[in-house]
Amino acid sequence: MKKCFFNTLTLLLLAGLVLFSACSDNTDPTVKYSLTVNQPASGGSFTVRVNGNTAVSGNTEAAAGDTITLNAAPAPEFSFSGFTLTPAQTLSGNGNTRTFTMPSRTVSIRAVFIESGSENDINLSAYTIVYPNDASGLERHSADFLSDYIFEISGLRLPFSADTETQETGKEILIGATNRTASSTAQAFYEYGDNNIIIWQDNEKIILYGEQLMLAGAVGQFASTYIKANQSAREISKTLSISTYLTALSKSVLVLFGDGMGMNHIEYFRSLSETDFFADYLPYKGILMTTDLNGAATDSAAGGTAMFSGIRTINGTLGLDPDGVPIKSIRQEAYERGYKTGIATTDVAHGNTAGSLTAHVQARYDDIISVKAQQELLLAEGKLDYLIGTGTGYNWDHIYPNNQWIQFSSGLIHPGSRGTDIYEYVKECLWTIRSDKFFALIEEDDIDNYSHEPNSPMQGKLDNLFMAMGRFNNYMGYSMAFAMAHPGTAIIVAADHETGNLTNTGGTFRYNSLIHSNADVDIFVYGDGGEIFHNQTVWNNEVGKYLGRLIGASENFSVPVTVDLAAAFVATVNALEDNPSAMRLNGLVNNFYNTRLSAEEKQLPEVLAAYYYVENLRNN
Repeated sequence: MKKCFFNTLTLLLLAGLVLFSACSDNTDPTVKYSLTVNQPASGGSFTVRVNGNTAVSGNTEAAAGDTITLNAAPAPEFSFSGFTLTPAQTLSGNGNTRTFTMPSRTVSIRAVFIESGSENDINLSAYTIVYPNDASGLERHSADFLSDYIFEISGLRLPFSADTETQETGKEILIGATNRTASSTAQAFYEYGDNNIIIWQDNEKIILYGEQLMLAGAVGQFASTYIKANQSAREISKTLSISTYLTALSKSVLVLFGDGMGMNHIEYFRSLSETDFFADYLPYKGILMTTDLNGAATDSAAGGTAMFSGIRTINGTLGLDPDGVPIKSIRQEAYERGYKTGIATTDVAHGNTAGSLTAHVQARYDDIISVKAQQELLLAEGKLDYLIGTGTGYNWDHIYPNNQWIQFSSGLIHPGSRGTDIYEYVKECLWTIRSDKFFALIEEDDIDNYSHEPNSPMQGKLDNLFMAMGRFNNYMGYSMAFAMAHPGTAIIVAADHETGNLTNTGGTFRYNSLIHSNADVDIFVYGDGGEIFHNQTVWNNEVGKYLGRLIGASENFSVPVTVDLAAAFVATVNALEDNPSAMRLNGLVNNFYNTRLSAEEKQLPEVLAAYYYVENLRNN
């Protein structure tokens, strides 16, 4: 995007100061944009050089117009296939070296390496992935994930289907207890154990078997250990045996968040669902107390802040301690430690749960634009790799009228409507942040929204709750398979509070209020140290402390931080500049300038230029 805000010579008068701003498409060499380096897990590495300067293998930055040189270094038995840039850029060069001209936006870079073949490799090109039609449901999500994994690694897209929907062939990858004879043989041979899996080849069939979480473990280990970049799989044992899922020290984190999901919300889903509630597969289960520091039923701002900072606070505050001091979130700590981070939610992207990871405001409902501005700054600086929200909660949809897509930097914001399924966005989020270390929040907000709903009949509310819980379960299923293919990934399933005071009397479920209650909620954990929650009742801020330890920080990682509202204001106007359809937001931007910035901040040249750019749009 351009960093000047006018397309013609503009004369600005402010307090007797004359400012001249001539603007064209010329780029500003002092403005830097992020180059995000996504090193592959295997196959080789690459370096980035800006204008012939020192080559680096990690993230760096460049000005628009700079010459970027990429050099690939394949590992033994691998060859370099090419670079993938997002957004796409024109590459020149040959061999292992390519160059391009830096645009005025962040660029993400990946290198593709192809592994040499072996005479014992299994050519996967004619295979179909098959899962049982009448299983728990985790098999289907694992099949979906495996198809995605093979495609991401090799470019080969394998079809997947239920065993009753496809005619049996010789070349099949069987997941779980399918109706194929080889699956039955593996099931009969299997012995349940904490990490027991079967990866076995019977003639041309590949059989992946385990129970509960270890079903995803078998699929994950097959993906991460056997799949090669040349559209084949390494040789698999033809002797039926039980092997052990290979764990690793937890460092990456997937948090699956059911907003408003109380114990009886989960029990209601269990009572009706044809699939298991996948969080039950995780080894550690505990209880979280949720009230805010004053003892009131928590709101999502205080609840999210406690769970993602390790510090309990008071209702209405977002990313602040009880004294109103901005404090570091686990997302920021993870970013500073080299993690890729992402958020996908059925709430608006600037909602309270996502906001507790990305913003610091005193009044969550009255300062929406401050949350959005701080998120824009994170996106502009490359400190947040994925952000999407699809909700309309709390009537905030007036910010983005007409339910239209608006591109804000690299984050997609869409008001949508309740009932939006973000399964594909969950997948996109996970694959976007896939790296050596990553942190993701996946939230189903409609569990809370439907529990608040004042105008629906009781059964209608329960039906909607079941739908939202089913979507959340699907997100969990895919995320678990993804996690198990990346050993060292902890999984946390939790809620910030209970909504609706849902009771269960002899199997009859009933909402008894329209607001949050102070009821305890469940937490489910897979990962090193998760036993601290098992069969225990603890305060919700213990989650934040645990997350800090997982990523290698102190449990007291959440120290005071500085919020640069001036930079956030400029970042927001930059985003608006690239999105003319979003200019109807400029009234809120004006309000942000008038009420949130100090007198000194308002006089900064970049802030003045941004402000008058918006004023010019309003007046024309």
